[in-house]
Amino acid sequence: MRTLTKVGVAIVILCGVANDNGGAIVQAKTPNRPSQHASIQAYPDAIVSATDAASGITVSVDRDGKTVSARNSAGTVLWQADVLKETGRPSAGFPVVRRIDIGQQGAASLIIGKHRAVEVDLQSGRMKLFGEN
Repeated sequence: MRTLTKVGVAIVILCGVANDNGGAIVQAKTPNRPSQHASIQAYPDAIVSATDAASGITVSVDRDGKTVSARNSAGTVLWQADVLKETGRPSAGFPVVRRIDIGQQGAASLIIGKHRAVEVDLQSGRMKLFGEN
């Protein structure tokens, strides 16, 4: 039993020496992290959420990069829509929302892929494709 204790202490000391912080090294389970946001994976500088100051409505892209949701200031979902189903796939770039901006009164503008422009009504979620340049 004494030998087993000495071996255990030796292992802890060696682990402490191997660790720069002086503590014992403990191997933990790999955390179950959700996958990174699809828009940010495709475009690291993507803007995936914007809030209209006048109405308090926040428009954001879900982790899949293609579903857009609007919530009021209390956090209640007003509408949700799949941008690619509503407006089609972009001809250039990745098929995800790359940018959300609050534009004219009651509207948000979305950029899908490299340069496909879509306008969304904040209240209804109705989308209007402007085209690509």
